[in-house]
Amino acid sequence: MVINYLLAVLAFISEALSLLLLNSNTGQYLALHTLAVVFMVLFVWQLMQDPYREPPVWTMLLLFVWGFFLPVLGIVGVLLAVIVVYWSPESARKSLFVALDTPVYRSSIQPQVHDFGVGSIREQLSNDQFSTEVRMKALLAIQHMPTRHTAPLLRAALADSADDLRLLAYGMLEARERELMLRVEQALMRQQQQQDHYSTARELAELYWEMVYQNLVQGDMRRFALEQVSRFAQQALKLNAADGGIWVIFGRMHLLNGAYAEAEKAFSRVIALGFLVVRAEPYLAELAFLAKDYAKVRGLMSHHLSEGRMPQPRQVAMYWRTP
Repeated sequence: MVINYLLAVLAFISEALSLLLLNSNTGQYLALHTLAVVFMVLFVWQLMQDPYREPPVWTMLLLFVWGFFLPVLGIVGVLLAVIVVYWSPESARKSLFVALDTPVYRSSIQPQVHDFGVGSIREQLSNDQFSTEVRMKALLAIQHMPTRHTAPLLRAALADSADDLRLLAYGMLEARERELMLRVEQALMRQQQQQDHYSTARELAELYWEMVYQNLVQGDMRRFALEQVSRFAQQALKLNAADGGIWVIFGRMHLLNGAYAEAEKAFSRVIALGFLVVRAEPYLAELAFLAKDYAKVRGLMSHHLSEGRMPQPRQVAMYWRTP
């Protein structure tokens, strides 16, 4: 690149002449000073490296302002600074930092839960004697399991001494919570736009309940989520009192909060609406157990044994079948 040093000489000469006219002719001073600044900007522009020229218009304007509003010092200072940088050794201008892409952890082995066993996973995650690689594989093995069962393990891993393990656990929890929160935000926007209040209220009640059920929220956030479940469930039931699914969520929420009488009313309403009895009776049996009415528990579970098809509830029902 050919550098026109004559522009620098003209800048100094114009600025020197303008100073001689400073006290005698203000108009001529401003004209010569402006011309000196223009020469300075054109010269400096040749020496500047490409990254420092962006955006071009604003960069040139900034140089002009410095030179125009700081007579002598502005022009001389900018010229000297740019010349020093331009002629400095390449090593002095080299950045000490480089941009790197965010590392992505990929395991060469995709472990499955049955390779470890839930008890083994819990033991490996809580025992620092296992290597970080082994514990990472154990954590990856539970990534496709229901969050309701894995959330306690992931939260325990957040306090681990290994940075990689903490980051992976946080990423897994945050991804599942973010997915639900995105759906909540979309439903809230639809509700604000007055689009199908019943469907959005029902969806919001289910989403907030899912946060609680999946153990994604704790403390104040859990109480807030339960409040939102109650709020949107009531809105949905006002618009459609025959929605058995919302009555089930309503009952489970009351059961979780210890409002057993309200929970029993909700589950009884579910049965009255002709909803699947096998979905409501286990909760009524739990309420009877909490009330120490074991005869009622046995009656409800024996009926569930003949109607239910899920293996785990059937095992519980078989236990209560024995007098």
